[in-house]
Amino acid sequence: MKTFLAILLTFTNTIVFAQDQTHAKEIKIFQEELNTEFKTPEKSPLSKREQKKFTGHDFYPINKTFRVEAKFTRILDPLPFQMKTTTNRTPTYEKYGEVVFEIEGQQRKLTIYQSHRLRQTEEFKDYLFLPFTDQTNGEETYGGGRYIDPENSGVRPNYYRLQ
Repeated sequence: MKTFLAILLTFTNTIVFAQDQTHAKEIKIFQEELNTEFKTPEKSPLSKREQKKFTGHDFYPINKTFRVEAKFTRILDPLPFQMKTTTNRTPTYEKYGEVVFEIEGQQRKLTIYQSHRLRQTEEFKDYLFLPFTDQTNGEETYGGGRYIDPENSGVRPNYYRLQ
């Protein structure tokens, strides 16, 4: 019986380690793709002058503590509203759903939104918007917050799990 438990624990640890490596690899690929996008003139949101200076984004070290599984709840019959942005724009959004998860023993809840304008286009019809802030906003990261771009198709890589 002890031998069986030892083999089972070794097998379980091997699986977890392999999953962690795969997760880290997916994040690294995403980071490389993002940097490439910012360096590519046709895709970059940067001006030509900014692109010349751009050497890549600074990324925090990968921390598996912030890889969470969240419970999603769809919001039925949401009301449209004008979302305040960091500019004068106020696009129309509606609450699409909520995700509830735990980080370091504390339960958290975030709202996922859907843009009325974007869902009218084929390319972005499944686009969702999950904004959030954390303790780095305005100090180490953009003051307006951060966001994740999940799709409601459900087919996205693991790095869209709140990380």
